[in-house]
Amino acid sequence: YCQCSQCKTAYEVSDDVISKKGKLVRCSVCDKVWFQSQQRLLKRDTKTFLVDVPHETLETLRSSKSGSAAVKHLRPRKIEAFIGNLPPHFEEKDLLELFAEYGVLALSVVRDTDGQNKGFAFIQ
Repeated sequence: YCQCSQCKTAYEVSDDVISKKGKLVRCSVCDKVWFQSQQRLLKRDTKTFLVDVPHETLETLRSSKSGSAAVKHLRPRKIEAFIGNLPPHFEEKDLLELFAEYGVLALSVVRDTDGQNKGFAFIQ
């Protein structure tokens, strides 16, 4: 899929729609135009899903003078956080259990070259 950098609207696009040379695409919500290449298409994982925007909502966004401001209200808030002072035995699964109620999108426990937990992590 590809995503508008201005309003963050995502579009499901198959590889055959974008040629190997790339293609100019336009956001149907905010009218931003950008060059999309096949190499920069985003891949969905099991945690990422796309939802169709109802036609009425799309028309409202298009007709608003500040379409991108209206789109911000539709996007879920993402918070990125640093977590420090972790005990050496803490693993990803321990942090996932602690933060599960907040809907963890990504988690990274920082480790040294021996694979030991360095005592901090990043979570989204």
